[in-house]
Amino acid sequence: MKKIVFTLIAIVVLLLIAAYSLLFTSFGNSIIKEYAQKNINKNPSTQIQIDDFLLTMSKIKLKAQLNGLIEIDLNGDYSLFSQNIKDMMIIISSKDLSMLNIKEKININANLQGKFNDLTLNANGNIFNAPLKLQASIKNYYPYKLNYNTSNLDLEKILKIINKDYLSGFANINLDINEFDKNDIRKSKILANISAKIKAKDSFKKDFGIDLKKLEEININSNNTLADFKLKPNFTLNSKLLNIDTNFDEIDLNKLDAKGIININISDLSFINENLNSNLNTKLNVEYKDKIVNILADAIGKNISLKNINLNLKNDDLKLKANAIINSALIKLKNIELANVNIDASINTKTSDIKANINGALLDSKINANLNKNALKADISNLSIPFALLDLEKMATSKINANIDIKDIYKVNGQITSNINLNTIKSVFKKNYDLDLDANLLANAKIILNSANDISFSLDAKSNMLDNLQANGTFKNNILNSNFNLDTKLANYNELLKKNMKGQIKLNGDASFNKILLVNAKSDEFFGGKLNASLKADDFNASLTNVSVEELANSLDFIDIYKASANANLTYNLKSAKGFLKADLGKGSLKQHKAIVLIDKITNISKIVFDNANVNVDMNKNLYTINANANAKNAQIQVSNALYNLDEKSLNAPLSINLNNNIVKGVLVQKGENISFNIDKKNAANNILKAADKLLKVDENSSDDKKKLKGFLNKLIKDTK
Repeated sequence: MKKIVFTLIAIVVLLLIAAYSLLFTSFGNSIIKEYAQKNINKNPSTQIQIDDFLLTMSKIKLKAQLNGLIEIDLNGDYSLFSQNIKDMMIIISSKDLSMLNIKEKININANLQGKFNDLTLNANGNIFNAPLKLQASIKNYYPYKLNYNTSNLDLEKILKIINKDYLSGFANINLDINEFDKNDIRKSKILANISAKIKAKDSFKKDFGIDLKKLEEININSNNTLADFKLKPNFTLNSKLLNIDTNFDEIDLNKLDAKGIININISDLSFINENLNSNLNTKLNVEYKDKIVNILADAIGKNISLKNINLNLKNDDLKLKANAIINSALIKLKNIELANVNIDASINTKTSDIKANINGALLDSKINANLNKNALKADISNLSIPFALLDLEKMATSKINANIDIKDIYKVNGQITSNINLNTIKSVFKKNYDLDLDANLLANAKIILNSANDISFSLDAKSNMLDNLQANGTFKNNILNSNFNLDTKLANYNELLKKNMKGQIKLNGDASFNKILLVNAKSDEFFGGKLNASLKADDFNASLTNVSVEELANSLDFIDIYKASANANLTYNLKSAKGFLKADLGKGSLKQHKAIVLIDKITNISKIVFDNANVNVDMNKNLYTINANANAKNAQIQVSNALYNLDEKSLNAPLSINLNNNIVKGVLVQKGENISFNIDKKNAANNILKAADKLLKVDENSSDDKKKLKGFLNKLIKDTK
């Protein structure tokens, strides 16, 4: 038995020696110091450096720095065996804070003494010239009594100490706790008064996304009392844009019943998000009874209306009912009703499972949606294309029916299928583009959702202007990219362009939308040649290679007077209807058009094969200014500032034809189907005189009759001029 007793005593002694070695020696102190410093510094905004640490059986000493700016010095005697702190001094002071543009100091002196389970703490000092006083009675490690007072506390300077710079302003804090009961807080007596005047800085918006600077000065007052099982809360916040006040009846904590009103008035929501355009006045009637929270509220603004809001929380189930009317002007777009829906939802606060039914109108359409946990199924009928959401004038009427099947709303995973019936509004295109566009479109579309920022789609469409259109693409990170194939007859556009076009066009290309629309298209079979075209916003550019001028003229209802293959470049602005065409017609000849037949009677120009020809056309709406020339070895044609009216089919083209150094000038005139060639009289008279000179060959030795005839011709031509 003795051996057992001595063995146990030996074990206890060894444990005491080990504990002493681990806790109260320099080796043990270094372990505690390292462990404490490592765990305290897990928060990156507050870093503690322990410079000196001493712990013995009767003494504790600590010197530390907070963020290299605040020094903490703790020094005192205690008795581990009697569980008593004799006299412990705590000094908190600031170092040189000039790097933070702070001249004022922090100086706090505190004294702690008493039993471990019954301590008294007294502290006095200043924080940046704000007086501080703290008295506390701590029993069983809880503040049984506490009185804390400080006034004009500089919040900006305190936040700088912990590497934050969100606010500027001052606060007053008065906290009085009497008879705090940790087992039943309702038995406590507490008075808490807080008032503050603050202003937010740009860094707050940067980190939190809310521009509190727009609120300007924010005034906060909170007065709360707890005594005799009764709580009286009070809170107000006033600023330039946001006001909050509460009015609660005295709450009997024996019954745990509460009833009160919370008013929130926001004169401009733009401080939350700069794209929001509305005010919002909210009144919440809050009631807590029989462990059930019930909130009835309305939230009304000029572009948003949330009526008959009913929030009910019982155990872990939160139920919500509301009628929501949202105008698109809320997000600074055209003034249309974005949504008018009734919401009936329930949420499990433990599992976060949501069940909801949404019925009503969405952009003038009908919507019936069901949300079960993460899955959403919805049917939308007679939806109008939201041109207003794109900040464009409404350009078409439409009916879209869609079926939505989302497997996971959080991952935005699922698909949407729809059919579209669209008809353009002629007056809008006439006003904006001077086009009599009367088009319809029937299409089937399928949208695959891989995530909110990763969407793919396919489209198959037909219309009175498109024989066939197939497209597919993606919408990623708010950027649209697509590919398309288009097949159409030019006759589909005759009514729109007031022409008699023929032929067929097959195009393939790509389109993208990233703030502006970009379209690229090409065709390897374009009137016997090739086409490359692009559209950037309203600017259209096209390049033609080896295109048959004859085929192009016949198909597009132009004047068919020249046979050749052309290379051309076109620039055109759809909005202004202005552009420029530069064409190289290459080697070719004039055709037997009735306009050419008229000229040919005088010049026989149609027999000539021209080595090269160039045309420049300046387009201004329906009026074209044309300059052209064609060149051969012994011949040249020049057109200078010819005017062609597309609507009236009228042409006034001054011509100069040089054939074997004989120049013929005149004006080709067309009005509708009537064409004439008006010869320049002066030019004709000069040509007659030249011919007479050659024919008569009048000189000094000529007869008097020849001389008289030459004089007569000169006088006749002079009179003609």
